[in-house]
Amino acid sequence: MALQIRQMDMKDIMGVVAIVRQEMNCTDNSSDIYDRVMRMYRDENYTIFVAEQEGTVIGFAGVMRSLAFEREGDFVRVLALSVRKEYDGSGVETQLMGRVQDDALERGAYAIVINSGLKRGDFHAFCSNMGYEKSGYSFVKPLPRDREPSMSYHDIFAPIPHREG
Repeated sequence: MALQIRQMDMKDIMGVVAIVRQEMNCTDNSSDIYDRVMRMYRDENYTIFVAEQEGTVIGFAGVMRSLAFEREGDFVRVLALSVRKEYDGSGVETQLMGRVQDDALERGAYAIVINSGLKRGDFHAFCSNMGYEKSGYSFVKPLPRDREPSMSYHDIFAPIPHREG
């Protein structure tokens, strides 16, 4: 049976969950991953494309449509692109990204954005080969999960004193 790239159906969710756990090294339990994937599946701003071969999900791409402040229209952000290890480098990622691009064009998006970790040189080369250009950096600040809900706006957004040294 030939490889099929299509939008995720409910029957595909456990295949996506398995890839998130195994290939993306997610240590969350499967039910938490399932809940997140279901929220995305139900939200019209998210789309999950799967690569299916012989009835098995072997890869997926998860995207989110968003607006920008500085430009009219939507852009698409690729949140995840992953395939089973045995299919890595087989062209499945390229076909998934082709489907992402086709969908973005059909919906009138003006760009596709992909963020990647600094140490993923092979993925950076993949993106460059697909016509993506490096345009900036991403900065991440983990937030405490247990902060008090009674904290005021000032407590949360108080300026950090500048320290020279």
